[in-house]
Amino acid sequence: MDIQVEVKLQVCIEKTETGYTASCERLGIYAEASSKKKAEKSIRNALSLFLETCMEMGTFHEVLTSSGFKHSVTRRKKPGAEMICENMRVPVELLASKHGKQAYAC
Repeated sequence: MDIQVEVKLQVCIEKTETGYTASCERLGIYAEASSKKKAEKSIRNALSLFLETCMEMGTFHEVLTSSGFKHSVTRRKKPGAEMICENMRVPVELLASKHGKQAYAC
């Protein structure tokens, strides 16, 4: 039986000279792409793979708590820089024997 855990993480997307950079600074994960939409997709995939790996290694809870899931982190933008920060839902697929969903948010 599959259970899906959904984690809400703050992701910032910044326009750069060569495209867009997406970052989840809380977990230290970054992605670059030529468009905003591609950067969003890339960071979502990277975060999902990272969190799924944490689940497989048994470090999921430790990663969430050590990353400060009780606070929101605000990143200062450079003057004149275009940056949008918002919470992004990142699905994490799990295999389990129980029914239900669980949601984590920071």
